[in-house]
Amino acid sequence: MTLERDIWNSPRTPFGPFGARGSHSLAWEREFSLLSPHQFRQQQQFTEDLIGRLGLAYELKGHEGCVNCISWNEEGTLLASGSDDCKVRVWNDRGKCQHVVATGHTGNIFGVKFLPCSSDNLIISCSADGTVRLHDLNFSETTYIFTCHVNRAKRVVTAPDSPFLFWSAGEDGLVIQYDLREPKRCDEHSCRNVLINLNPYTSSPELKSIACNPVRTELLALGATDCFTRLYDRRKLSLTTITRHEPPLANGFMRRHNTGYIADDLVLPAGCVRYFVPGHLPMREAEARAQWKTFSVTDVRFSADGAYILSNIGGEQVYLFDVNSQDRVGKSFNVQPASSHHWKNVTVLSGPAQALKDTANTFYHKKAFPHAVYTYDRAIQYCPQASVLYANRSAALMCRNWDGDSYQAVLDAYRAHLLNPTSDKAQFRLIKGLLQLRRVKEAKYWLEYFREQQSGLEEYVRCNCTGTVRGMRLEWHKLEL
Repeated sequence: MTLERDIWNSPRTPFGPFGARGSHSLAWEREFSLLSPHQFRQQQQFTEDLIGRLGLAYELKGHEGCVNCISWNEEGTLLASGSDDCKVRVWNDRGKCQHVVATGHTGNIFGVKFLPCSSDNLIISCSADGTVRLHDLNFSETTYIFTCHVNRAKRVVTAPDSPFLFWSAGEDGLVIQYDLREPKRCDEHSCRNVLINLNPYTSSPELKSIACNPVRTELLALGATDCFTRLYDRRKLSLTTITRHEPPLANGFMRRHNTGYIADDLVLPAGCVRYFVPGHLPMREAEARAQWKTFSVTDVRFSADGAYILSNIGGEQVYLFDVNSQDRVGKSFNVQPASSHHWKNVTVLSGPAQALKDTANTFYHKKAFPHAVYTYDRAIQYCPQASVLYANRSAALMCRNWDGDSYQAVLDAYRAHLLNPTSDKAQFRLIKGLLQLRRVKEAKYWLEYFREQQSGLEEYVRCNCTGTVRGMRLEWHKLEL
């Protein structure tokens, strides 16, 4: 279409090597139906104009130690920070310190939050001394001290619709629930407010992060010292009691390998927890531990609409998980016929998508694989049902070979196959990716399927499968993109 070509070539759409566009060009593309409303909203969240306006506004000075945590209030007008100096400072949106809270903590402060619906007068903090404290800014005093944890308390979290409830996660593997409407239920011998206890279920129960879904506040996401992000439905959980067989330590020096607790009830209700993990990591975890490396989910966050979890896995990458996805952790890649309703392949790319594909192919042949992956990403936003784009991005990911790229390449190749079951590229790259992930059984299965489907196999591929998992090799002639 002439109009589409003119818009694409217009100086109003400044495409650089990565396909970056500004708000003005995005609005033009929406007007002429080159972008769907969903794509427009999604791309407006990250535009060249926005990035160009970002810069340092204020440098906040006052803490006398490392700053470990920050938290905004609901309106975004106040910022609370916690530090190794055992103090909490509250700053306004002009960079001025309004309050300095002498928390009484004897260890580094790792978590701080404003309590919702408190007119920003109540702040919660947690620390390496294992205590969780509630501070009243109006009266400059600490009103509650909770001593439920016997190891470092790492994070606190609140729910926007619950002004009296909050939770803490600690390196003793416990999530403690606090209700300010009730009197304290814990003493030096027991804790009766345990919502989640990881100790019976994992050898490394240290909790590193916790988040509450802002829309479905019954959902809590947890990160621990493994590669799994756990999603709990607290409606299906009840508070349990645990008994201390050793007292908590003081002065910020806590036990690192002994929780000091005996649990009364070790049975979890069915369906109360789901697990999210990149498909390649469970197989790598044992190998990593043998090399004295560990995976830890050091931070988890929900998107504003509560539909996604962003997990930072220490020693790996940052991953985005769909809360509503029904995929199992152990995803299998089976041969499936393409569904005409859900999987309609796009064979003729739009002008913008074709231009981006050509640019990405150029990057690929120049071995600029990070640029190629990024540009294929942009092309897929225009044609999310085009098999060739997923197949090409799969090849670029395998060549880039960053952590996690092999598994994403397999996902792309599998989607390309579902869109177009006759695609040689998709099947080649799916087999290669499965071998890189050491999923040899599935690779052999796909290899046999490919042999059966392709009558002229010798013209495209030469395969050698020998030995064990480590010795199995697949060699073929490269297909041009």
